[in-house]
Amino acid sequence: MPEPTKSVNQIFISYRREDSPDATGRIYDRLVQRFGKAAIFKDVDSIPLGINFKQHLDSVVKECAVVLVVIGKYWLEATGESGKRRLDDARDFVRIEIESALRRSIPVIPLLVQSAAMPEDTKLPETLQELAYRNGMTIGRDPHFHTDVDRLIKHLENYFASVSEQEQSHAPAHPTPPPVPPFAEVNPAEAERRPRVEKDAQRQAPARPYAKEKADKQRAVEAASPKRKDVEDEIEKEEAYAATARSPQGIQTTERRGLVLPISITLGISASIILVTVYGDLGIGPVTLAAVLGGLLTFALIFCIARVLIYLLEN
Repeated sequence: MPEPTKSVNQIFISYRREDSPDATGRIYDRLVQRFGKAAIFKDVDSIPLGINFKQHLDSVVKECAVVLVVIGKYWLEATGESGKRRLDDARDFVRIEIESALRRSIPVIPLLVQSAAMPEDTKLPETLQELAYRNGMTIGRDPHFHTDVDRLIKHLENYFASVSEQEQSHAPAHPTPPPVPPFAEVNPAEAERRPRVEKDAQRQAPARPYAKEKADKQRAVEAASPKRKDVEDEIEKEEAYAATARSPQGIQTTERRGLVLPISITLGISASIILVTVYGDLGIGPVTLAAVLGGLLTFALIFCIARVLIYLLEN
């Protein structure tokens, strides 16, 4: 069953202590079992000391969803110490409670106990006469007490459920968004100047924090990779050598180096032929081996001399 959700004190019980304390106490216990103690306001002992009790009672009744008025045999004719009927006293707690509920159109349910009858409107103060037309019910003695209270609880449950459904049906499905303020008019001169100011601010803005972190990481990578540095140095040397080779001086040097080998071979072969001829004329043998060795020595000597001369010319 849906629980009452209007406030902390959803059900207010109005009664007279000298009229029906026992029946009211039993009704209160049953309601507490169903709705919880925090949902029931029963006794004026809950009123703090030193405050205006009329205003306090009015504020409590205002927060309640239902007011139950327990009416016993002596409820209507109960008198005070002065002998005056209590309902005729504007300071009477019961009168204040009922007046506040009727004035705010809060449902007021008369509960007739001890075989009491519904009071006639003519016997009530003018501010309470509407109570005589509020539909109520009888709470009998045992064995009918619990059955009658069950009917009361069922009625309260249905009432709270209907109130909850009405509140949900009236609640907006989507809350209305707040109005969007109109755009402020911008001076044309200001609109033209603003982009330049923003660019200047960006140029003057300090470096972002992650720029320094990126540089630190790059340095760490370079420090952790010495081989990479060596490779880069070798590449630079090869590029420098290629650039030198493409220059006019480099081309001339390359041509000189290219002539060393064929000249050395030609001179070595010539030396071999000369040696063969000389050895043949002298009758020295074996001619072939001596000619080959002489040619090789001549080739090696001329080749070394040519390389030394090229080196001296380049430097």
